[in-house]
Amino acid sequence: MSMSSRTKIRLVVGLVPILALGLVLHGFSAWGSPAKPTKELPADQTDANDLLAGSAIAAVIEGNDGKVPASGEQLYQVLRQFGEVDQLVIPFSAISLDSGLSNPRVILTPHTASIGQADVDRPNLGGRLFLALNLEKVVNADPQVTSVEFISWNSRRRQFDFGVIESLGSAPQIKVVDGIRCFSCHKNRGPILGAKPWSNTTHNDIIRRATELALFPAPQARVGGRDRIDGIAMLFSQAPEVDAAVRQGASLYRDRDTFRLLSRDPDGRKAFSILLCGIASPGGIEKVDQDIKGNVNKAFSRSFSKFSSGWLNLQKTSKSSILNDFSPAGSVGTPRGWSGSTSIVMKYDISRLSGNHGLTSAAQPSNPKAFIKPQAYAPGQPSSVVSASLLARTIGLTTGDRKFLSDTLSHSVKRVGKGEVTPATLAREVFEGGSFEDLLNEGELPDREDFKDRFVAGLDSALRNAHGLQDGFVISRSEYASGPRIPPGEGLLKEPKLVPTTACLACHSVRAEGKARFVEPLPALAFDPFDKAARQTWLRNAEKKRRVDVLGRMLKRLAEDKDMPPTDSAEHEIFRMNNAASFEEAKKFLETSLKHAKAN
Repeated sequence: MSMSSRTKIRLVVGLVPILALGLVLHGFSAWGSPAKPTKELPADQTDANDLLAGSAIAAVIEGNDGKVPASGEQLYQVLRQFGEVDQLVIPFSAISLDSGLSNPRVILTPHTASIGQADVDRPNLGGRLFLALNLEKVVNADPQVTSVEFISWNSRRRQFDFGVIESLGSAPQIKVVDGIRCFSCHKNRGPILGAKPWSNTTHNDIIRRATELALFPAPQARVGGRDRIDGIAMLFSQAPEVDAAVRQGASLYRDRDTFRLLSRDPDGRKAFSILLCGIASPGGIEKVDQDIKGNVNKAFSRSFSKFSSGWLNLQKTSKSSILNDFSPAGSVGTPRGWSGSTSIVMKYDISRLSGNHGLTSAAQPSNPKAFIKPQAYAPGQPSSVVSASLLARTIGLTTGDRKFLSDTLSHSVKRVGKGEVTPATLAREVFEGGSFEDLLNEGELPDREDFKDRFVAGLDSALRNAHGLQDGFVISRSEYASGPRIPPGEGLLKEPKLVPTTACLACHSVRAEGKARFVEPLPALAFDPFDKAARQTWLRNAEKKRRVDVLGRMLKRLAEDKDMPPTDSAEHEIFRMNNAASFEEAKKFLETSLKHAKAN
């Protein structure tokens, strides 16, 4: 696609009290060379390309001719350009509490493997892009995808971007949202998913049958396997594949910390060098792991116990991505299948639509109790913790990248023409040279494109300075890279530590009446229960049924379950622990007001 054909846009960044990044855009090119706006932007605006450049979601938009996908079908087809797509239909989501059989939540993610399968000059999205499609019912028609929430790895920021695409079906817009609200549920700052057997999804054969009856009530509608709605195969489940992708994405931060830990010891840095050279050697990555296993263990054997202790602590302190399996419809997975019946599921669906979702506090991801913490064990030897495949996967390297590295080394050795210079020795020169010095000393992993840029620069330097080839190694960047170049010295962007100003509003917004205009990361509150004036105003204006419903929910979460604010949040200590009187006052208000509302 030529630069002239790309849509040029402006991006408005709104600074709200919690430093949310709010943006609206219809089309842009942010994966390769950014398209610049035609006019200079005011001080409170920035270029969308700068914000999302290098983010996996930008590659999807680039693949759609620089435009935000306008439907579920279009989004699915664009994803297919990058390889196989795995999906999981979740009628009864623990996050989207208004989802159901006729308007499920659907997870889409590029298929993952041991390492990515993309060619060297194509984006690698496996384990780096997660999309949650929200469907809405349409009168006398199939439901349609109206919004998409995304978690997208940003190779420049080396962290996940959280955002939404809204107004699909009309004028789609994309926004990046602040992490503060998303992290209330996504405590690991990455993707999360329920545990096997995924009883609230169409992996459950009873829920799948109920979904079929709800979406395709006429028998003739199902003739020939017609099960796609707006591009989504509603009766097809790939739960294990989606689960594998989520766990891989969720481990990115922890795995990066693992290699950072490895670099703190001289012997660990030796093992690190062996792993880097292994990545650049020919052959399948699993065979490479076996071939270098002994060398890794030998290099790091003397001080491994210290690393092992640090790694074990890392596992214990990492936030879980595994939600408890929960089936509010009473259909629970067993070795022989699921218990329950479609009638029970459909009855629950009706109840859920009326607001009775049946999820206890311990089943909602804002509560730390909703997560399963995997058991952590001390590793027996270095190779059971670190490997070439883990390093490649964490950086984002693919089979295409590895072929580029190994082929380039082999070709360069032939140019040098010295018997003592082999691909292995040349690789060691590159990875122990200046281009990778900070990596070995600090363990701060570059991401995929930055890694390849460093490799090219290091090889060029080695050929010129150590082996006397005046023309070094010259190659067009477009031949080996698909993402933007990382500016020299650019490191991780640290999010500011924010001091909460209220027990509720750091995560929740307030929306007294009407339907949400946009996707809400967390359900909006009718009022702030700690704001005396606001709660009295709401109490005077709300209808009786709404008063009973809202006050009852608040009382349960604040006073009975006592899980708001979540125990792992800063607000819990600042407000509930250090200002218990305010919670007691709010509790008395809710109890008195609820009693009065029921009586009248």
